[in-house]
Amino acid sequence: ENNGNLNRGLFVSIAEDLKLDTVAFASCIDSRKYTEQIRKDLAEGQAVGANSTPTTFVNGKVILGACPYSVFGQAVQAELDGKEWSVDRCQFSVR
Repeated sequence: ENNGNLNRGLFVSIAEDLKLDTVAFASCIDSRKYTEQIRKDLAEGQAVGANSTPTTFVNGKVILGACPYSVFGQAVQAELDGKEWSVDRCQFSVR
């Protein structure tokens, strides 16, 4: 909904909608206290192939996107059965 429009004003507005202490919230943003942790988390995610939200891993294999529960169930079952599998655009397949 707000892709490309993620900025301080939007975050403070969301905090206000959530009835948070907007002064404390804005102060936290402005302090940049968590900038290094955010950069570290971003780099770690990119290093393992998490380049979209949501990204889920099943035994180290990636599933991109908001797939139905059945896709995750099939992936877990394939892992338990020792089968090779993949998911492309939320379509499960066994190799």
